[in-house]
Amino acid sequence: MRFTPSQIGVQLYTLRDHFRTREDVMHTLKAVRDIGYEAVQFFEMPIAVEEMRDILKGLGLRVCGVDVNVKRLKSELGRVLEEMKLLECPYITYSYGGDWRRPYAHGLEGYIADISAVGEQLKETDCRFVYHNHSFEFISYKGRNALEYFYEQTEQAGILAEIDTFWVQHGGGDPAAWIRKYKGRVPIIHLKDLAIEQSEGKVNQLFAEVGNGNMNWEAILSAADESDVEWLVVEQDTCKQDPFLSVKESYNHIKAVITR
Repeated sequence: MRFTPSQIGVQLYTLRDHFRTREDVMHTLKAVRDIGYEAVQFFEMPIAVEEMRDILKGLGLRVCGVDVNVKRLKSELGRVLEEMKLLECPYITYSYGGDWRRPYAHGLEGYIADISAVGEQLKETDCRFVYHNHSFEFISYKGRNALEYFYEQTEQAGILAEIDTFWVQHGGGDPAAWIRKYKGRVPIIHLKDLAIEQSEGKVNQLFAEVGNGNMNWEAILSAADESDVEWLVVEQDTCKQDPFLSVKESYNHIKAVITR
């Protein structure tokens, strides 16, 4: 594969309980760099962006994405773009920005309009908005998969895809096929494994470290290789062990697959 270990990043949401103070920031970023990661994706910024930039440079870490909600993009896009420039990151990332208390389909058209407007504004900049999926987008909507409909409706506005492989599989899709479907439009993929647990007559689907579940990582990473994906980002929503051990196991497995 054409990937190198320098293209493996970690979504810091995985380590959110260790990313609240300046001391946390220093400890966590040093820990992920010691594991081998050379890139991070932010879900929030607990210290000033200027200070974060300096810490990242000191550790030799790049930024592959920054989560920014749609409300902030609509109200202070100029400031967001300044921050993105400071971090040398072209990808603004986020998931659904509608009302989570109501069904996804209820707010989908409004969200498409909002995010398309942002996408049009970003065309005059060096940044692009990259949409992160979950499994609830796999409902049927207007005769097709709702996630497919979303990407179709936002393509003209320049909206890109951050395919979360776990959530695609959780929704009944084939992660490798979805990555290939949007070749050239998927700069980032999120990687976590899906494990099955059977207990007291119930079968549960669980988050797991890459390589510790049932997903076909050879196929997924080969599809990413063929589809011009730039970043392989580890994100594990919940961990059954120390999350630093979890992101280390995932990093080691991905590195082993791409360097065979």
